Amino acid sequence: MFKSPAVSHECRPTLRRSAPSLFSRMGEALLRIRAINELNGLSDRHLKDIGVERREIGAIVESELQRLRRSDLTWHK
Repeated sequence: MFKSPAVSHECRPTLRRSAPSLFSRMGEALLRIRAINELNGLSDRHLKDIGVERREIGAIVESELQRLRRSDLTWHK
């Protein structure tokens, strides 16, 4: 148990603190799905033109998302 309301209030996670990470994860998941669907919608010839094989789509999207995370240029900024 907490000793005082002030300590209790400071230790509890708030929606304000947890919401950005939740929303950013949801947004990233939607971005991932949209990118995969978009690339899967291309013909094999178009994929070949950009240097992508259909079996590589998931890995390419994931590596691009990781690159964006590292560079701090995420989709929502």
